[in-house]
Amino acid sequence: MSPMNPMNPMNPMNPMNPMNPMNAMDDVSAVERDELARLLPSPGNPRLSDDRLTRLEDHLMQELTGEATVRITGTREPAAARARTRRRFAVVGLPLGVAAAVLATVVATGVVGRGPADQEDAAGLLQRVAGAATDGEPTSVRDDQFLYIRTQGVSRVSAASADGGKSAEDAKKAREEVGKTGYPYRRTDWISVDGSENGLARTTWLEGQPAPRDMNGETIDDPLARSMDDVEDMTLSADPDHSYYDELKALPTDPDKLYDEVWARTRGQGPTHEEAALEYITTMLNGARLLPELNGALFRVAAEIPGVRVVENAEDAAGRKGIGLAFGKGDDRAAWIFDKKTLKYLGSDEEALLEVGVVDEKGQEPTD
Repeated sequence: MSPMNPMNPMNPMNPMNPMNPMNAMDDVSAVERDELARLLPSPGNPRLSDDRLTRLEDHLMQELTGEATVRITGTREPAAARARTRRRFAVVGLPLGVAAAVLATVVATGVVGRGPADQEDAAGLLQRVAGAATDGEPTSVRDDQFLYIRTQGVSRVSAASADGGKSAEDAKKAREEVGKTGYPYRRTDWISVDGSENGLARTTWLEGQPAPRDMNGETIDDPLARSMDDVEDMTLSADPDHSYYDELKALPTDPDKLYDEVWARTRGQGPTHEEAALEYITTMLNGARLLPELNGALFRVAAEIPGVRVVENAEDAAGRKGIGLAFGKGDDRAAWIFDKKTLKYLGSDEEALLEVGVVDEKGQEPTD
């Protein structure tokens, strides 16, 4: 047998020949791998909680298909454990290739299709807002008093009413015309603290009331069909079983427990579960100003919900400028606005929060 025959056991290039230099390299590589394995820390158990994994999956599918699913179940791990899990998962996932790197980005940011900085900026701002919101003492409130909440916004006539009795083209034109018309207002609510008494909602139309429309979306010109008064009062019916303030007080101030409460209350709602949770928080923010610990906890919960983005130059519905945090898309988009210096919550781009207080009688002003 020729000495150069690759099957000749004496051939130095025969893989079975112990003198083959490649075999020596394999031995060295094995030693190096063992040494590296000894030096590197154990990867641990890269496990996320079930609800976190499902939320990330929902976000990934929503970005890929444009559709949202609502399949979130289970409870959430404490914040510290979640942070450790996310870091551990990302470290383990990076060497596994491109697909694992993408998933590690999803775990690290909670967002698909946006860089980590955007989500971190929003979460960081919300944490600072939460710190500012927690300052101060809770307002003393008696059951026989009324919450006083004054807001300002712009009412837009529903475009849906413009569809009735019209061709598709005429309905489209009517909707466009309706959408151009906004009616600025200022509203004050007096809400019974324990729900035992009727409250009052007083709306002042700053530029006149919206013109009433018939079933076909046409403006009704008959003066008798509309009130000429720019101030409109509406009774808020008593309901001791569903008091707004009692609901606020019942919410936990621990951010982890509050997160689970908000998540449970909004399951199956909204375009996405995340948007529904943020909308629910919005409904609590006005009254929560009276309860600083809850106020701060609500913003800390919002910091844990993906999909919030910073708007550097924003404006609330009263024209006050600040920094905003937006969520939702298209017609469902909304933004919370904060004073850039104090980080005080100013309301939203749809309805500004002007004042919150407590009074003894409905119709009374806090300064009376």
